[in-house]
Amino acid sequence: MGIFCAIAYTAIFMGLLYGMSRIVAVFAILIKLSHMFSDLMYLGVRCAAAVVLLNFGFRKTSSSWSEALSLKRFSGWLLLPMIVAAAGFGILNPEAGRVPYWFFALPDRLVKLFSVHRRAPPIELLSVVGVTPLIEEAVFRGLILGGLLRRYSAPTAILVSAVLFALFHRNPFQLVGAFFAGLLAGWIYVRTRSLWPCVIFHALINLKPTLVTMGAFPWMIPGYSARLPPGLVQPLWLDTLGAELTAIGLIGLALVFRRRPAQNIPQVNA
Repeated sequence: MGIFCAIAYTAIFMGLLYGMSRIVAVFAILIKLSHMFSDLMYLGVRCAAAVVLLNFGFRKTSSSWSEALSLKRFSGWLLLPMIVAAAGFGILNPEAGRVPYWFFALPDRLVKLFSVHRRAPPIELLSVVGVTPLIEEAVFRGLILGGLLRRYSAPTAILVSAVLFALFHRNPFQLVGAFFAGLLAGWIYVRTRSLWPCVIFHALINLKPTLVTMGAFPWMIPGYSARLPPGLVQPLWLDTLGAELTAIGLIGLALVFRRRPAQNIPQVNA
């Protein structure tokens, strides 16, 4: 898979999500669906769009589902450093979301446009921590990164897939965080050749903001769990803790990977 092909798959996925979501929105208005059923239908749309794209992509690349969506077992030693790294990344992620304020004076209308849509707590948890990590990892690591690895070196493939993963979110406040999350998930995928650790890592990163959205986060920390006013900076001690946890987690992952050589990745120079 070439870079332009990867861009096309990302654009197709975004187009499918947008088009199918608009159909659901009209349908929900016409039959006056409740918010809960509407949210369930939107969740179904995400799953359907991913299945359509993956089926199309695997046919084009002559890959089987089991080959491309590798769900192999992975070392349990990865779990602890992944949890630590995800905890640190979750602390730093809100700060990454404030990067646009370094360059622009963002109007309140734009901030409101990209604010988190509040869903019923069970659906929010199912969607953001359960379904979304599985769908996005299947597309961006299983299909796109897996395809890029057949043509490019691992660093190039990881970088391209991370950029596309960030652009896919279409949210200036998630752009930087999604890019670095894509880099980490790509690194994990290359070293394990399994989607499971990527899905778990993605879910761990999504857990804290989901708890905040649900009103279930137990601590009130300005700039971290309390985001108003927009652009509010976190305490320095919290940023320091986030950086330390992230570093410890990454070092732990590197040590585990050092003991276990990377899986063989077919390379095609074309």
